[in-house]
This record gives sequence, C-alpha cells and structure tokens, in this order.
Amino acid sequence: MTIRFVPPQRRPDYLGTIKTALATAAAVAAKNPYSALAGLTGLIEALRGTKTATPENLAWSWWIQTITLAAAEFVISVRRNHLLDGDKDRATAAFLEAALPDEPTATFDHNALLHPSSHPAFAEARRAVLRFTLDLTGLAVLPEDCGPAYYEQEFGRCLHRASAYVFSLNFDALKPIETLVTGPAALEMQRDMAWTRHYDWITRKFRMEPVFSPEGDVETPLCELYLRLRCYWHEELSPEKEDEPPRFRAHLRDLHETAQDWLADTTDRHHLRLVAGGPGSGKSSFAKAFAAETIAAGTHRVLFVELQHMRLTGDLEADIGTYLTRRNTPSGSAGSPGLPENALDWIKGGDQPTLLIFDGLDEMSFVEARAEELTRSFIQNASRMLGRLNSDGTPVRALILGRNLAIQRGMEATALPRPLLLNVAPIRELALEDLELRSADARHMADRKAKVEVPDLEDLPKNQREDYWARWCRSQDLHAPLPEGVTHHDLNDLNVEPLLLHLFILSDYCGERWHEAAENRNRVYEDILRKIQKRNLKKPNASGAPAYTEEQFFLLMECLGLAAWRGGGRGSDEATFDKLREVHAAHRFRKGKAPLPQDLDSVVLLTHARRTDGLDPGFEFIHKSFGEYLAGRGLISEAMRLHRRFTQDEDPVPERSLVQDCAPQSPANADQRRATSSGRATSRCRTRPASHLRLWARALAMSSGRVGQPICRHRARSATSASVRS
Repeated sequence: MTIRFVPPQRRPDYLGTIKTALATAAAVAAKNPYSALAGLTGLIEALRGTKTATPENLAWSWWIQTITLAAAEFVISVRRNHLLDGDKDRATAAFLEAALPDEPTATFDHNALLHPSSHPAFAEARRAVLRFTLDLTGLAVLPEDCGPAYYEQEFGRCLHRASAYVFSLNFDALKPIETLVTGPAALEMQRDMAWTRHYDWITRKFRMEPVFSPEGDVETPLCELYLRLRCYWHEELSPEKEDEPPRFRAHLRDLHETAQDWLADTTDRHHLRLVAGGPGSGKSSFAKAFAAETIAAGTHRVLFVELQHMRLTGDLEADIGTYLTRRNTPSGSAGSPGLPENALDWIKGGDQPTLLIFDGLDEMSFVEARAEELTRSFIQNASRMLGRLNSDGTPVRALILGRNLAIQRGMEATALPRPLLLNVAPIRELALEDLELRSADARHMADRKAKVEVPDLEDLPKNQREDYWARWCRSQDLHAPLPEGVTHHDLNDLNVEPLLLHLFILSDYCGERWHEAAENRNRVYEDILRKIQKRNLKKPNASGAPAYTEEQFFLLMECLGLAAWRGGGRGSDEATFDKLREVHAAHRFRKGKAPLPQDLDSVVLLTHARRTDGLDPGFEFIHKSFGEYLAGRGLISEAMRLHRRFTQDEDPVPERSLVQDCAPQSPANADQRRATSSGRATSRCRTRPASHLRLWARALAMSSGRVGQPICRHRARSATSASVRS
C-alpha cells in the first residue's frame, strides 16, 4: 500500500509552525549540526491527538524531519574533509528550500523507510547536494578525491541514518505508518524496523553523541575525533631445528582493515576474533566505529552487546535473548540497545551474515574470582555457539573486546590459537618491545624466551597523537600549533592512550603548564573533577536542596575511588559504596542545611563514571586511572582525618568502623583492627600520633597493591609530611 505526503490542511497555524521550525533547524544545522532536531521537535507533537494526524500527515512530517536531519549530518561529513568557508546559514536554508517542494509528487511506501537513499521522495534533495556542498565550502570545483559522486553517496548514507533516527525518535506516533505499509509482510517489516532502531542506537553512539567534556560545553561526537587504531598479532612459525624455543612473527596493521578482511574471508574457519588493550586504549571506540562502518557498508547484520549490562547463566544464546529483550526500548529517543526478541532466532538459516560485537569482557563482574571464571566461560561458550550456528548454515562471526589480562587468560583456558588475538597498539611511536609476546601467566617462561620477528617500524606511521590534535582543532574550528605536552615523553602516562589524551587536552595543563602535569599527573584529574563540580553547580535542582560544596563533592568521589579500589580498581558494587560513604563522607553532611549524601545512582551522575547492571550491579569509571587517583586521594584524606582525631578530637567516628570499613583487607590491618577493638590502639595513637600516621599510611599503601605508587606517591608524600608537621 502507498500513501501520499500531505501537509495538514485543517491547521493554518501548523504551517506557520513548520516554517519557523525549518528556519530554526537550518540555523542550528549550520552552527551546531549535532542538535539539528532541536528545532523540529514540535512537528510530530503538533499532530498528536488531532484530527489531522492522518497517515498522510504523519508521512509528510517524517519526510521533512528526515531531510532536515540528513542535511545536518551532511554538514558534519563535509567538515571532515574541508573547512566550511562558505555562508553555512544561507547554504543550509537554500538546500532545504530546494529539497522540500511544497507539493511532493512521490508517494510513501515501506521502501521510503528501508531504502531512502534511492526513493523518489528524496530525488530533489539528492539533486541539490552538489550545490549544497559548494556553498558550504566556498569552492568553485570539488577536488577529485571528494567529487560529486563521493558526496552523493555520502548524502545517501546520511538519509539512511536520518530515516532510522526520526522513526525511532517518534516511534509511537509514527506507528500508523508502519501498520499501513506492512500488509502481509507485517512480521518481516517489524523485524526490519527493530534492526533499524538497533542500528540507530549504534550509529548514534559513534556519530551523534558528544564526547565527554567536564564542563559539558563540547558537543563534538566521537566520529570527528576517532583515530583508526593499529593492531598487532603473533603467528607461530614452524621450528627450524628440533627442541628449539618457539618462534613467532609479529604482524602490524590497521585494525579496521584487519577486521574487514577477516569478515570478507569466508574461507576462514575461525569465526571469532578477540581485541585486547589496556584501559583507555580505544577498544570501545573501535567497537562503535567498526559497528557503524559495517552497518553503513550493508554487508552484515550487526548486533552490539555491552557486557557490563549482561547477566550470564551458562546458556549464552538464551542469555543474549534475555539481554536484548530487557534492553529493548522501542519508543526511546535514541534508538534501542535491545530488540523485542532474541535476534539469534531471526538470523538462523538466513543468507545475510551477522556480526556480533561483545564489548567490555572485563566489566562483567568486579569480584575478581568470579570475573576470571566469567571471562573464561564466556569465551568458551561464545566459541562453541559460533561453531553450532555456522555448522547449521547460519553465517555468524563475533568480536570480543576486553583488557589484555582478561582476554589472554580466557584464550589460554580455551586453547584458542594466538593469531585470533588482535592487540591494540599505542598511539605513540612504536618500539620493538611493544610487539613482544606476552602471557597472562608469568609462569609461562617459555614465552619470554620465544623469538619474535618484527616488521620494519620505519614503514609505519610514527605518531598518531599529532593526528588527534589536528582532528580536535578541526572539530572546534581552531587554528593552533601542536602543544609540546601532547607528544612529550615526560607525559607518557597521559598522552599515549586516546581517552587520557582527550582529557589532558580538555584540562588547564595542556598548554604552557604541561610541566606541572608531568611532575604530578594527579593535577590533571583534580582539574577535570573541579570542572565537573562547577558544571554541577549550574544544574537545576528540582528538590530545592543546596548543591554540594567542593569538599562534599570530592568526599563522595573519594568514596567511589575507595570502593573501586576494593573492587579491583575500575568499579565496585553499591553495598561497598554505601558503607564507605557512611564512614568517609557522612560527617560533612550533618551541619545546618547541608544536602544529604545521595545514593549511588545520584553520585555516579556527578562524575566520569557509569552504572552497571550485570551480574554484580554497581558502577565503573570510564577510565581506571580516575578510580586510582580518587582512591589515593581518599586514603590520604582519611589518614589526615585520623591524625586530626587523635590530636584534636575532631570528626568523631567509631574507630572500629573506620578501620574495618575504610582500610583494605590485609594482615597489617587485621592486627590493627584487633588492637583497636581492645582499645590499645587509641592510647598508642594519642601518645605518638605522627608515628602512627606513618605506619597507618604505609599499611594502607602496601596492603593491597591496587593503587599504583607512581600515581599517588607525590600527593601521598606531601600530604603525609604536611599532616605530620601539623
């Protein structure tokens, strides 16, 4: 069935609203393309609950929003290749006028939703693309490498993404359109739209959602800053002589190209690849980028699973179905992370290959013993599941991403061959030691003796950090020289991983003050958190409660850090946070009209962390080093507080609770707990506060080893000395 695109005729005021919304959207698309829909939110709402909300009216409103959003996306695409030296406002307004005729002659059918890049309804928009591009760039002729054909194809991709996004944004209101055009193919249409909503969620995470900024003022998406990562893997060579040590050859290549070739090679019997890297190395960014890239290419169905939200029972196929239905949000405003049914049932026996992407293998649990077992069993079950599906004629492949240690232990337990492991390479200049063979188990001494042949590093890009700075400047329309700190070796703790480099650039230490960050990188974390705290002060508070002071904010952040320290470094559960909050922070929320310390959900929203709801619900920091910094800060502030209590009787807290709940578990702390419970520790500390402080701080620093000394030692040394002097 087909229907026409008909504007509402019975609402004269609505046509005026349309013109105003389009003018607003044109200006927004030119200045801030990522918020282009802000001026269009009234189009569908104006039709809700009115007699003019016919399928024809809804189709017309969907059509207008799709073209407008596609124009905004197209501006972003052009800016990746050219400086926008033209009049962006006028160019966008002229394009929309040409692309949106008053009386469209095309009709609406299901192909308009599924294949908008070739549908007649968008013919005028496609014809206006070349003029739009020239007006945006101020060029008379486009260069050969990005000519008219390139931008026509790019606009088609923008239309496809915009169509899915607009339909997802207004899913409930646009349901009559879907119902009318499906006919006997209702089930297949519903599945296609469910996939489209899932693709919209994936693509939006890469192309639309702003990257993190502490003050919330950066609206640049990941796609504009993303670095195409390099990877390396090891191929085992046949021994030249009997009883000689194992020999390997290291291969180094673009990670995207490696994964693409693997997907294209239908003869490869290994249906699994594992991507490993340290925290902040860009694994999750690659997962989003490669998923969006595969969706745009149209070669595979793509199913994206965030493992920190998954609960495992041992039956992986059933667990995937539970995860998808639990995460399904068909009327969400940003697509859907889930699907209404288990998509594995949909793809069985189909011809189109499917790519499963499992991101965050090491984030399924913060209980160390359980996490190791989950990692091992997940890789094992995934390998078996892929084998079953492919043997039944269903072409399915999977990427599993996680930190090096978690991936390697799982591979060794499953006896998977080494070439399946793709290691993410650093973004700095590579050295021979970067390509060495490593084992998750230090007892595997044979690996250390293995000979590794490496490629010629002279043929490789030397430093990707300069490229990141160039991308950052282009995204912010800046013309700025490369700061010395971005590539200086004294700041390798901060500038060799994409995430930390991004945070360093956003801090006050990226310019002339980089020497201060090199001396103590804690200053960068503190600067980022202070910016977050100031941003939170500007947020409206519906409850009317006073905002957190800087001291209260950092106390709550320290509670997160201490809880993460006890949970392995990156995250922890809610019970641990609640216990530490009561001991470490409650004393600063009792005076006057101070706000109450909030639950975990409220505190996580304040900072660079996120909620997890998998097997062990809790939270995790986006980067482990935030937890390390806050844990170190929390230990020092608690040591100073303890010193004040023993010398000035400040901040009365039950000593047994303080020592048991705040200090990590260790023999040294166990002895101290026993002494405290008998009352002997109190008398000793009151007579020798300085010596006790040194012993207490030393016990905390050495008891677990989870807080790295290079991160905390400067602050610990200075804070401890200051408290002893006082």
